[in-house]
Amino acid sequence: MNAQIRLPVIKTGKEACSVCEGLCCKSHPGATEPKHWMSGGGGNELDFDKIEAALLTGRWVIDVSYKDNEMDIYYLRPAMSNSNSIFDIQMRLMKDHCTFLTPLGCELESRYRPYECLSLEPKIRVEPDGPITHLCRHPGDRQYGIEPLLKLWKPHSEDILAMGDLLVELSEAS
Repeated sequence: MNAQIRLPVIKTGKEACSVCEGLCCKSHPGATEPKHWMSGGGGNELDFDKIEAALLTGRWVIDVSYKDNEMDIYYLRPAMSNSNSIFDIQMRLMKDHCTFLTPLGCELESRYRPYECLSLEPKIRVEPDGPITHLCRHPGDRQYGIEPLLKLWKPHSEDILAMGDLLVELSEAS
């Protein structure tokens, strides 16, 4: 099933996140696709060494979505700059900014950037006699944003949760 889902990409340039000074990046770094964390060789298995290494840098975290009626779905996304945990469950708001946001835009090359960031559509709103507002939004179509990502993460969710729990346990023991 996962191989059949093709997610559309709207913006890829590094500068895309600099025009508005990273408004989205300051409130909610985007969710990644599981394929960014897969083992080489084209399989459908997560590379847990790669995930562990990323989580231990402090620049990536595990988050959860409570949108699925059947189960919580755990996934990976960039950490906020002042996050200090493997899990950053709904504590992301007002915590500074994504660890990959720089004054020039996103530090990550587009091929490594979270899908939820790549699917944003830049918008500019000019208020009469007022400020120019830069907004990024997912198009109204359900093929964009977190919803398709949750479907992709669902088969891996329990493994991500278990790995996070283990890393937290190991860090508390040392």
